[in-house]
Amino acid sequence: MVGINDETQMFIKVLSGQSLGNEYLLPKAKMIIGSSSSKSDLCFPDDRLMSDNHAQIIYEEGQYWLEDLGSTGGTFINGRKLDRKERLQNGNKFQLGETRFEFKKSASKKFRSEKDIMIGEKPEGSLNI
Repeated sequence: MVGINDETQMFIKVLSGQSLGNEYLLPKAKMIIGSSSSKSDLCFPDDRLMSDNHAQIIYEEGQYWLEDLGSTGGTFINGRKLDRKERLQNGNKFQLGETRFEFKKSASKKFRSEKDIMIGEKPEGSLNI
């Protein structure tokens, strides 16, 4: 299994919903995605089917992993329901609530960093697609 080296920057791109086209740099740590700004690192408050604390992307042993956090509607990767933590690979598509994402190696254009990840807010200096 080929790992992601320290120089590789991984992103998630929003493929549907209000934040369509936005891309987010993934930290080499844990990122919780959900609909609650108080419980999630990356927040999609307008997705009515996304749980407050829906899923997380974890960086472990040189790999990124997607894990459902007991969400109501489930987490889907490449069209199938996730039943355990699964390693993400470049190009994987996943869905939380009504929002679809792509896990990718490079950003298409400008991206929002983990410092600017609150959807709906436009922090000074944030970059949008």
